[in-house]
Amino acid sequence: MKKKYLIISILIVTVIIISGSYLYILYNEGISICKEASPGTAIIVGEAFTGIDNCNMIGNNEIRCKYLCIEYVASNQKSEALCERILQINSLSTPNKPFYDECLKMVGSEKSDENLCKNIENDEQRNECLRNAAQTQKDENICKQIPTTTFESTHFHDDCLSEIAIAKKDVSICEMIVDEPEKSECSIMVEQISH
Repeated sequence: MKKKYLIISILIVTVIIISGSYLYILYNEGISICKEASPGTAIIVGEAFTGIDNCNMIGNNEIRCKYLCIEYVASNQKSEALCERILQINSLSTPNKPFYDECLKMVGSEKSDENLCKNIENDEQRNECLRNAAQTQKDENICKQIPTTTFESTHFHDDCLSEIAIAKKDVSICEMIVDEPEKSECSIMVEQISH
């Protein structure tokens, strides 16, 4: 029993660390991608946190770097309006919608804004954004907005509820979990940390 509690605790800490360092990893990944495009572009993306004007300096022949640059600035400034700039760029070689959804997810997660998350078309990114908002706000009602129509979405839903139940030490939240083994595990964990 204690071993299971330890494993789940480690998993929760890992999720927190991963979500907290997500932007850092994506940022460095973007720098690597853009270094391959051209040396000047990597410097521009590296300075993207200072403002959107740096992103405008990236040529349309390096469109993916331009999208990444806008994502970083929008996330840093917590501005979904800046994400709209991605949709204004037309590129046949690199569609902008996946980058726009990623940008909204990053901003929605930064702002803990579940309403912003609802505008994301990509199911996985929308569910991840909702889960991040629920965790930050410690609000199980946001978790309930994640559908349970597929295995993946049910996992996001149940994981979200489990994390909130543990954070609030409220076993009644575990009862909303769809997957029976996870529901049982959640109840055991909450009971253990409550005593």
